[in-house]
Amino acid sequence: MKTTIIKLIIAIAAFSLTVATVVGSITFSRSSEYLQREIESNVRNNAEKYANQFSAIFNHTEGMVDSLVAFVSVTFDPEELARDPGYMERYKEQLRGVIAETISATTIAHGLYVTFNPDLSPNNDEVWYSYQDGVATYIEADFEGNLRDFSSPYPEDMQYYFAPIKAGRAVWTGPYYDRDIRIDVLSYSKAIYAGEFFIGIAGADVTTGDTTDIIKTMHPYNNKGYAFLLNDELDFIISPGSIPAKSLHDMIPESYVQVASQMMQQPSGNLRLEVNEKRYITGYARLNNGWILGISQLREQAFSPIYNLNRVLLGLGVVISLLIVLFSTLFSISFSRPITIRQNTLEAQNREKDVLLMYQSRQAKIGEMVGNIAHQWKQPLNSINLVLANIMDSYRFGELDEKSLNASVSKAEDIIHNMSETISDFTGFLKPPKEKEHFDVHDSMAMALSLMEESLHKNNIRVNYQKEDCCMAYGYANEFSHVLFNIIGNARDAILDEAPSDKQIDIVIRKEGRSLFIQVVNRGCHIAEDTLALVFDPYFTTKEERGGTGIGLYISKVIIEQRMNGKIWLQNIEDGVSCAISLPCSDNISFQEDSHESLSSS
Repeated sequence: MKTTIIKLIIAIAAFSLTVATVVGSITFSRSSEYLQREIESNVRNNAEKYANQFSAIFNHTEGMVDSLVAFVSVTFDPEELARDPGYMERYKEQLRGVIAETISATTIAHGLYVTFNPDLSPNNDEVWYSYQDGVATYIEADFEGNLRDFSSPYPEDMQYYFAPIKAGRAVWTGPYYDRDIRIDVLSYSKAIYAGEFFIGIAGADVTTGDTTDIIKTMHPYNNKGYAFLLNDELDFIISPGSIPAKSLHDMIPESYVQVASQMMQQPSGNLRLEVNEKRYITGYARLNNGWILGISQLREQAFSPIYNLNRVLLGLGVVISLLIVLFSTLFSISFSRPITIRQNTLEAQNREKDVLLMYQSRQAKIGEMVGNIAHQWKQPLNSINLVLANIMDSYRFGELDEKSLNASVSKAEDIIHNMSETISDFTGFLKPPKEKEHFDVHDSMAMALSLMEESLHKNNIRVNYQKEDCCMAYGYANEFSHVLFNIIGNARDAILDEAPSDKQIDIVIRKEGRSLFIQVVNRGCHIAEDTLALVFDPYFTTKEERGGTGIGLYISKVIIEQRMNGKIWLQNIEDGVSCAISLPCSDNISFQEDSHESLSSS
């Protein structure tokens, strides 16, 4: 008998260790892959975030130049210039005030200028202001002393003038050394025309020092990485001090072609680079002007959580192996004990899991709702941006008064209020249920539809909502919203699966005696009768390929029938599928009395 027990222990231990090894290897592999994707995603997201910040700075600079071009093209009179020898000096004086006022309203651009076509005047006329120490300072360009040549081929520090003419559009140039102000600058410039008459170039300078400072204030992943900036030809505008290189090709000559191809085809992404025998994880994102911002992190630093996980899993493997051996020994010694004790334990655990399923079902919907809210917020945010832009334009052109300002502020406040209501619905949906309460079924339906609104709109699904006034129920309002969210989500999925010509969900809420009747109808295909009998069973799903868990309708049935004393059923109807709910109607008089007593006691 003793020999048999020993053999049994060895067999169970060997089998258990084999299973544990296989499961552990699969778990370890998938966990490592997940963490790796998550880390790479964080690096890429950082690059995209900072690229958006940089784009906003550059967009502001471009906006100043575009406004200046529009002003000069409208106000400069070529015919008056031809008639009046003093016209140019008078116009320059007028332009000085406009440029000085414009650059005084910003701390981003270092210089703002208009360089006139040298064919218009022998004086190489230019109006140029620089923002220095908080003051707009007029710069007297030394064309003669610096030997500026307006003929081709033009030198590097004249790109700001000739590049936009050659390209036929506004361009960013640099960095180059400006001999008048004696600093390195990036320049955004654009040609000015009055009809077909070429007036000159308007532009703005951003010092590379300021740009570098902005890069340095960025905090890449884990605060241990570095950032760099490439122009549209993949030459470094700002490069990491630890990797001296003038271009991306100089930094990674062997893998340059593949990396450059990816950067040109994809506006953002991840790269794995090897520089000076060090391996990096790099996230990059393209700015609005075509430049590329990158953020790099040493792989050994970025993947340190994976290495830590390896050590933890190895330690757990040793502990689990020892526990398996111990468990096998104890199990074999007590082999003759009745199995029913263990079965009872498992049944108790399953009952606890059933309780937790309700909350797991709620969490499973959070990702979808967050996506809906993100889409719902895009348009209001764009509207707020337009309001701010209109205020700025009105201020620049002297049209900003108290009335227009109040109107713009009021409009922005309305938009923000609507955004606040959206997020309030979301946070209300996530609140855990407390005690039973009287609630209006319409409010729960409104919350569910609000959270589902973007998904329905995106898929062109209409909602036909018919309701009676004030349908009160008694129970858990948040849990009931969860039920409605599940049902409407199922109706949406059914429509998307069948793609009927009439994409519509009908919702009816009405009183029937002392009961409330809620019906949600989709125009999808009928459900097979054998399937219809199983839809409320736990873990039964027809959507395995889309990650269905089979707990949504099961939890809905538990909430409605066990927690709210109602009834829920699914049936095929003539033109689709109906999901119906019946609930006891809340006593409105009792509700008013409860409310009155609550107010009196408070």
